[in-house]
Amino acid sequence: MALLKRLTGERGRWEQGSETFKNQMSTIIGDVLLMSAFMAYAGTNLLIMSVVISARIASHRLILELSDGLA
Repeated sequence: MALLKRLTGERGRWEQGSETFKNQMSTIIGDVLLMSAFMAYAGTNLLIMSVVISARIASHRLILELSDGLA
């Protein structure tokens, strides 16, 4: 019985994750176009580009460190 109750809770979590994914996929084309336009604009300014890339690398390192700690 306990297993069935836990699985019921997991179903809700999976449905919520699926809905979030569906929403993200519905906006991906606009997100890519917006980021492409920004990269084309920022590409002319190397300082802005280096800050953006450094921030992205730092955020990925943080995510990887947290993921490793949770595993």
